[in-house]
Amino acid sequence: MELKLAKKKYEEITPRSFQRYDLLPDDALRLIFSKTSFVDHIRLKLVCKRWKRLLDGGDIRSTSILPWIMLCSWQPVAGDEGLVVEGLCKLYDPSHRKTYTLEDGITKRGSRSKERHKLVWAGILESKYGWVLFQKHTSLFLYCPFTSEVIDLPELEEPPFRATFSSNPTSADCLFFAYRRGRMGDSAATNSICLCRRGDQAWKTIQLLDSIAGSCFLRCVAYSNGAFYCLFEDGQLGAFNVATEQWDLLFSEKWQRSYYLFESDGQLFSLQLRKGFRISRFDFSSRNWVQGASPLCGHQAAFIQLEPPSLMLIPAVGEATQLAGTLNEFYSTKGVRHYSFKTNENLPLLDAYSKATIFSAGIHNKVWIQPPKCSS
Repeated sequence: MELKLAKKKYEEITPRSFQRYDLLPDDALRLIFSKTSFVDHIRLKLVCKRWKRLLDGGDIRSTSILPWIMLCSWQPVAGDEGLVVEGLCKLYDPSHRKTYTLEDGITKRGSRSKERHKLVWAGILESKYGWVLFQKHTSLFLYCPFTSEVIDLPELEEPPFRATFSSNPTSADCLFFAYRRGRMGDSAATNSICLCRRGDQAWKTIQLLDSIAGSCFLRCVAYSNGAFYCLFEDGQLGAFNVATEQWDLLFSEKWQRSYYLFESDGQLFSLQLRKGFRISRFDFSSRNWVQGASPLCGHQAAFIQLEPPSLMLIPAVGEATQLAGTLNEFYSTKGVRHYSFKTNENLPLLDAYSKATIFSAGIHNKVWIQPPKCSS
């Protein structure tokens, strides 16, 4: 019996026989990119200049709104050519249950070496819009782990006690704020506020003549409607109007110890963590704290950390729906603790964060950070 091999029929593939991705309109590509992960974005940028332009344009929104977790540590170690930087920086994406290692080892000499030396022993002051604000002595600078960009700010005359920024630091209207406390024991010393914008060569310093008690520390700062609101350890509340450069002591009575200050829908709220959780709203007409409806009782979720004291709000929609009315905080090295304002009880760990093996790294320098493309 003779075996005959059947001839394979090959069909010539022409450009018209399939849809070329490089011919898709920008809106279609943005929709596709929004469904991909952080690492996918890095790879997609390498395909062509057009895709890189779209991904870097800042108008692609990730489907993830859950805050990521960033752990970082940069330390000097002895090398063959002197001190070099040993860095470890990890990001945990709760939506995809993935941990990304951005750095793990010695930074080689080159363009990034100077930036990494800047990060050695720098402390975290704030995290917003996908950027982390660091302080090292009198230096303030911002670092974006998603792009490795660094924004340097002018040197301060003295180290700040608290610092923050009003909006995305890449925008022209972003205002940087630093609070300096007068030296203890110096009766003539006054507290001061320092302001600058990106590109400024120096800070503008405003002395606070309406003094706050010298032994009182600034706890939290929140920006809302053209003013920076400052909540002090003993409950005093002050406001600095950026346009008029005027300081107004809104609330001077000694109040229950307050830990967090945040803005929601144009209103100012205080969160206390003493003997349970308590949220108060500031009534500007009576200049007093009042009890009332809290944004955390339904349509939002809060993510906090003890030091530096900060609070991040996210809408309880999509994958965050089950977090409506909850408070979420780092709990030792075990993960994230969830607390319900509705039932006043601790909740089981959320799957999205219970899978975070990133906590086993043993690094205590951790911070909540908004995911890429959700931080504009």
